Amino acid sequence: MRIPIRVLFLVFLLSAVAPVLALGSSFTPDRVPTDVPITVQATFWFDIASNLSGISLSIQNQSDETVTVLWDESSVVDPSGLSQRVIHTGVRFMDKAQPQAPTPIPPDSRVEVSIWPADRFVFVLDTWLPRPIPVKDGESLRINLTWRTPTGGQRSASWSWRATIVGRSPVFWILVVLGVLVGLGLLILLLQ
Repeated sequence: MRIPIRVLFLVFLLSAVAPVLALGSSFTPDRVPTDVPITVQATFWFDIASNLSGISLSIQNQSDETVTVLWDESSVVDPSGLSQRVIHTGVRFMDKAQPQAPTPIPPDSRVEVSIWPADRFVFVLDTWLPRPIPVKDGESLRINLTWRTPTGGQRSASWSWRATIVGRSPVFWILVVLGVLVGLGLLILLLQ
């Protein structure tokens, strides 16, 4: 049985990196708008080098009417100040330049969605992968969301978070070593 080398490479890479996601860095809320019908909570994912590698949002509608998020009018502003259009869960990476359907959020409900800057993807080994965003301690990341309501029309607001680098504990290094060992073990098994 012959296994393509790129499959082996991806298995090794994923098994080595997967256990250490979300370690090393965090963001704390820096600016939260108060006069808006939605609340936004974000979860940030980091790679082994403490670069931002994923953003998940929970958007809660606290109003009495449907709030429709307009993704094509929303953006992420990275720590360097570069504003980029977002794509969200459900959009194929190869369709990242196409218009995105708005997301309606009924009253007293929420949506959970992952977002990423549309221009921060790279095509590697027949797969679209997000390119991490370098983040340093004290830098800010902004998410600008635009929405529409039946009575309020179209509005926008910005949420921002400030990066705080947390030290890497011994658990981090144990997870790194275990991830590499699992990856090597899988590689050896697949080569036999």
